[in-house]
Amino acid sequence: MIINYIIKIPNYQTIAMKLLLPLLLLCSTTFAQKLITNKTDEFTGKKIKETSVENLAQPLSGFSYRFSFKKINDNVYFNLRIMSHGSVFAIKDGEVLLLKTADSVIKLSNTEYSISKKGGAGGGLSSGYSEGVSLYFPLNNEAIETIKSKPIVKMRLYTTDGYSEQDVKAAADKRVKQAIALVL
Repeated sequence: MIINYIIKIPNYQTIAMKLLLPLLLLCSTTFAQKLITNKTDEFTGKKIKETSVENLAQPLSGFSYRFSFKKINDNVYFNLRIMSHGSVFAIKDGEVLLLKTADSVIKLSNTEYSISKKGGAGGGLSSGYSEGVSLYFPLNNEAIETIKSKPIVKMRLYTTDGYSEQDVKAAADKRVKQAIALVL
């Protein structure tokens, strides 16, 4: 009877750790902020840098927000990708995005009229089925310095139907600061 208990039983904790560790390392590098474009256009000579797209705010209902930064020569843009969980929406040319810090508000203006469409926010499995839009907001030097130096705590985006307001978590603010540093 004792012989039955001497048979070597695999240590499942060791097996789990051997499988889990590479998976964790893969995830930590996969979701890190990256510079996805860093080139000089061979026809125009423009220097272009662009970061990967990251989450900014994802509430359970309403709008979800993702962002990236793009720099063309000396011009820096905040790319905001918005997904709606159901309805079509529009953002007018010149409509405002407000980013609130503890003691100031950054006011950014949209560069063109945009109407949401299926997959309009680009990237990811769910975005292909959701109404979305990708907007570019030019940043002046004052806005860049404020984004770099002060925590963003809340955002408000005006649409043709009113506005959407979301809290920005500290982790998302950290991603914003890492991203803008990559293009500067």
